[in-house]
Formats: sequence, C-alpha cells, structure tokens
Amino acid sequence: MEFSYRISEAEFLRAAKLRRKDMTGQWKIVKRIAFWLMVIVVLLALWSAVKGTGNQSDDKSAQTTSNYDSSNPNGDETSAPQTSIGKALSTNLLPFLVIAGVWVWIFFWRIPQRTRDLYRKNPAIHGEITVNITPESFISSAAGSKSEIKWEMFDHWLDGGDFLLLVYKSTTSSIVNISGLTPSQCAQLRSILANALPQR
Repeated sequence: MEFSYRISEAEFLRAAKLRRKDMTGQWKIVKRIAFWLMVIVVLLALWSAVKGTGNQSDDKSAQTTSNYDSSNPNGDETSAPQTSIGKALSTNLLPFLVIAGVWVWIFFWRIPQRTRDLYRKNPAIHGEITVNITPESFISSAAGSKSEIKWEMFDHWLDGGDFLLLVYKSTTSSIVNISGLTPSQCAQLRSILANALPQR
C-alpha cells in the first residue's frame, strides 16, 4: 500500500506526546512508588514542623504566660504560636514547592518547546514523505533517500487516530500520517500492521 503525506508541527507534537505516554506507561510502578514516597516525605515534614513548634512552645510556656500577663492586661492572646507553625511549615515545604514548580516547567513548557525545536531543525520532516507498507516491510522515501525496513526491526505500533506511530526496537519511531486516506484504506493499513506488529 503506497501513499504520500506531510507532517505538520502540530502532528509532530501530538506524535511525540503519544510516544511519551507510551514510554511512561512502561514505568507505572516506578511512578506510583515515587508518588507515594513524595507523599510520605511531605507528611513527615509536616509532622516534624508541627512537633518541633509544639516542643518549643512547651519549653517556653512559663515565659510566654508571664509575657502575656504583662503585655496584655486585658488577657488577649497573641498569634506567636501560630506564626511559629507557619514559619516552620513554610521552611519545610519550600523545597518541595520548588521541586513541584520545576517539574511543571519541565513537563508543560520545556519538553513541548524542545519537541518544536526538533521539528523546526529537521528539514527532512517538512517535505513530502512517500511510504509503501506491505506485509513484509516498511519502505519510506523522503528528501531523495529511500529505505526499506523489515518488520522484525520494529517493536510495536501506536494508533493516534489520524496518524500511526511505528516504534523501532531502538526506541526511535516513524510517523505515518493517514489523514488523507479513505476509511477503507485506513482499515486496510491497520490490518497490515496488526498482522505484522503488536499494537499498544
């Protein structure tokens, strides 16, 4: 089955996102362990902050009471204990807030921007790509070069709706844009891939 297509920057970003999701799915157990470790560390930090503030309040209870009596003849209490707890919590939680901020910056800005740079710096992706997908191999022609790769070199394939992602065993991948194909052609192509490779 032979056809030609182009890959836009938006499609390249979507394919990269699908690939990251595919790779992340292989590390679900690690992600869960890391998440619960972070939760435990934060809870320990909160407990340590509250306990440390409570101990300081107990040690200075007599002095605090006398200060209240002398400085507050009407018996009004100050917010010193609450302020101490607030300072302790902010001190213990600040590193985790910084880490969370860096994580958000990396995953929601830096990685998409890096993917855009990869697309813009690779002129070969911008031109027309012609592929011939057969039950035996994947043949691709772009920018004056042609390659034929047997299915044994691939690990699996992913379905992105209007594009397919063929993942090599070396973890790299090829994007196949099928938005210009008819429904029957898409069904035929998916049938070829389903017989050649496992789908994830």
